[in-house]
Amino acid sequence: MLSNIAVVGSLFAAKTVHAFTPHRDHYSNYAGGASYDTDIVEASVEIVLPKCSVGLPKYDYVTYTNNGWVGISAFTEDSGLLQTGISCYASETDGKTTLSYSAWSEWVPNDPTYYEDSDYQAGDVLTARVVAYNESAGMSYIRNHRTGKEHRTLYTDQKVPLSMTDAEWVVESQLLVTEAGLSGQRNAGFTPWSFSNASYKKKDGSTHLMGGSEIYNCVLNGTQIFTATYEGPGCLQVNDTTPADYNPGS
Repeated sequence: MLSNIAVVGSLFAAKTVHAFTPHRDHYSNYAGGASYDTDIVEASVEIVLPKCSVGLPKYDYVTYTNNGWVGISAFTEDSGLLQTGISCYASETDGKTTLSYSAWSEWVPNDPTYYEDSDYQAGDVLTARVVAYNESAGMSYIRNHRTGKEHRTLYTDQKVPLSMTDAEWVVESQLLVTEAGLSGQRNAGFTPWSFSNASYKKKDGSTHLMGGSEIYNCVLNGTQIFTATYEGPGCLQVNDTTPADYNPGS
């Protein structure tokens, strides 16, 4: 196995890239599943990479993206968030489409760590896992089964602690609609993101599969663009359900 380990200490004045604001029934920028409990110290999942495409509306010279990830403490206000996952990117120039993927890790509100590894393709199976050693330290792991490459990031002395009360398995939109207009990157189209063996572990050593009671869809500016479907304990699929005439604005 090839392995790459990064170490991240406490950081300041960093921007949030993968964080979001929950709205319970639907979330403005992601779709997926969650589990709520106490003393959650680990969350893991196997992700099948989708094939991404230029999203809607289609423009030349614009990069479209979305992300799939696993995390701990995303749903708790004023908490840190430990997460790892992968982003897909699609752009089109003069009729030619360019696709790429990038794996990363992050302890929100700090900047993400992007790994120098471009060897990903649609259909790859990734194992992604985050482990909290305590509220302010932990480790992320992401491994590509096809290539055997694994990336790890160690976090120590983080200034914004984890709540350790929720675990998430998410496909995220990087586009937000604000009073000032669009913010972030436009959404890529995608074949389904598939999550399996989604589970979390508690401090007492017990392991629990994600259930079907907390499944969320991505609704952006009143339009449901990503739809999550629960497929049994620990399994869900997120589909691109963006309407053909979709235009979020400018």
